[in-house]
Amino acid sequence: MERFFRSLKNEWMPVVGYVSFSEAAHVITDYIVGYYSALRPHEYNGGLPPNESENRYWKTLTRWPVLVDHYNLDKLREMMQFWEGWLDERVA
Repeated sequence: MERFFRSLKNEWMPVVGYVSFSEAAHVITDYIVGYYSALRPHEYNGGLPPNESENRYWKTLTRWPVLVDHYNLDKLREMMQFWEGWLDERVA
């Protein structure tokens, strides 16, 4: 949280401040929604903005099967091929 406020102060807040509370609320909301979360790269996320990192997380998560049938080897082979392809796309 401290890192966020440091970024806000150093990257977005004008030296002279804001004219009104409503202007400050509007501009700071634009910073958070339009820049900090959507465009600004974050080291923690591997250089991705938080929105992109979250989108990739959910796409990956939805690909996991809910239940693995341990006795169905064809399904297991199919799953393994999928994950090998998925990994190859990211490593290449």
